[in-house]
Amino acid sequence: MSNEVISALIAGVVSLIVSLLTFLLTTKQMRLEREKLERQLERQLTERLYNLRLASYPEAFRITEPLGKKSGLADVRSISNRLRNWKAAEVSLVLSYRARQAFYDLQEVLKKNPETKSGFSDVQIQKIWHLRNRFRGELRRDLGLMFEEDDDNEIIDLE
Repeated sequence: MSNEVISALIAGVVSLIVSLLTFLLTTKQMRLEREKLERQLERQLTERLYNLRLASYPEAFRITEPLGKKSGLADVRSISNRLRNWKAAEVSLVLSYRARQAFYDLQEVLKKNPETKSGFSDVQIQKIWHLRNRFRGELRRDLGLMFEEDDDNEIIDLE
């Protein structure tokens, strides 16, 4: 083979290697940039979610504050209605699955009629209290405001 052919082959191989390395580096750089943009978008969406929760959740705390304290049927029904109206707004879009389940569990117990003519029994009040606290705990969890010891609290099934 002549020197010109060997030179051309070497130049072709070097050119091919450089092109391959450039392609690999560009692909990796594009992937890293895409991942960075995805993380930024996720952070922005998470921030918006937390802001919506921070704007909506305090109202649920105000509504549920009197629950579990010797409330009458009218008070419990009023609280239940106010809580349903609260959830019917945009908060439905930002409640986590666990908070939504705790909401439904609380609503279920609030629908029940008092066991005695004078009002709710102590067992019913205790169950309302526990489910109220579980609901509020799940709202705190949504906001990242729970402490480890809160996570260990069990709800006693009083049925």
